[in-house]
Amino acid sequence: MRGSVLALKQWDSARRYCQYQRADLLINYNQENEKLIYEEKDTLLDIDCWIGLNDRKQEGDFNWLDNRQKITNVPWADGEPDNHRDREDCAALRNQRNSGVVLFDHRCFLEKKFICELTPVCPKNTYGVKCSKRCSENCGGPENACDNFTGFCTSGCDKGYQGERCEAECTNNKFGANCLENCNQNCGGPNNACDIRNGMCTDGCDDGYQGEKCEARK
Repeated sequence: MRGSVLALKQWDSARRYCQYQRADLLINYNQENEKLIYEEKDTLLDIDCWIGLNDRKQEGDFNWLDNRQKITNVPWADGEPDNHRDREDCAALRNQRNSGVVLFDHRCFLEKKFICELTPVCPKNTYGVKCSKRCSENCGGPENACDNFTGFCTSGCDKGYQGERCEAECTNNKFGANCLENCNQNCGGPNNACDIRNGMCTDGCDDGYQGEKCEARK
């Protein structure tokens, strides 16, 4: 892991810059990262720096960018996070002269320095912290590949599955790769259901139609 302190940017712009460098905003705050931050103390002292922590999806439910569960062990500054005026959703780190490293929540559109963390180069079909997680077997492509950092499937999903990690089966009469195709409305049964992989009607055909997908009139 390697960190860097860069020019002033909004949170989203800072993240895009890190990703362009094959990295992301700092995550997995721990003793190793605290040591790195301490070594940068002359640069970081009393300066807010964006990190990869936010509660944009659910107010008060802060999560790291690698989608770990709700965090409880980071060193918030006294009274933080306070969501001032109901507009503070992105976290920044500050190395204070007297109290050490603490975190604040801020408005994401404010321009601040930021810290990038290099994305690990994981073995095939693994991702996450220390490459400890497996890519979904439902990821598309010949090798079921996924992003080293997030686990998102890089070639879409196999037939019958959807979601960023291809963890969910097709619903609502959808089928095929990434669930982009619709079951034929002539499929039989009350729900016009079909196989989530190949679109074959699972309950036969409506009157007057035939074929595996009920596409042909009798």
